[in-house]
Amino acid sequence: MAPPKIPDTIAHYDVRRGDSLWTISIHQLGYGPLADDLAKLNGLKPKAILQIGQRLIVPDYRRYDLTVKYLIS
Repeated sequence: MAPPKIPDTIAHYDVRRGDSLWTISIHQLGYGPLADDLAKLNGLKPKAILQIGQRLIVPDYRRYDLTVKYLIS
């Protein structure tokens, strides 16, 4: 079954060529070791191979309320 589409209103990141959970964690969250948490949040294994265009939920505390509401629903 395909994962549900993450709406634009939710803090997210669209995977680009060369991205990994580690590099996304560094650039979007400021700390590489959060890669395991990012994987868990998105239902992925820590060593998951990402696909170009894949949309990941990436915490953005400015949009916290919308993201939490989406995750709970």
